[in-house]
Amino acid sequence: MLSLFPALLSYNLAVPLVFRLVIGVIFISYGYANITKNKENKIAALARNNFVSPEKWLSALAIVEILGGVLLIAGLYVQATVLVLAMILIFGIIAKRKNPENLTLSTETMFLLLLITFSLLFLGAGLYAVDLPL
Repeated sequence: MLSLFPALLSYNLAVPLVFRLVIGVIFISYGYANITKNKENKIAALARNNFVSPEKWLSALAIVEILGGVLLIAGLYVQATVLVLAMILIFGIIAKRKNPENLTLSTETMFLLLLITFSLLFLGAGLYAVDLPL
């Protein structure tokens, strides 16, 4: 079947760019929120789940989220970065199922973010990225 808008198909490398920018900004904002907003509540939630030294875990999570967001925006190591961020989202979905009050994002939102990260795994970095396909 013929495409309805064939001219739009020439922009196929722009979609991963948009996905990278959106996911990067989201992870930077949530990583920053882990450091600044309601830090005590998040540490208490980690302590309730039997994490040893929850302050260090929260700081490590924030650093990984911020670094992952920056790497995605720059388009550097995109596939490795989205694998790490996808694992964070999977653990977040599991944690949300166990204790819904601990996380602010809904399960559906985390699932959509997970789908976008998996799509970046297969689509690649797209336009304006340091990563280039071999």
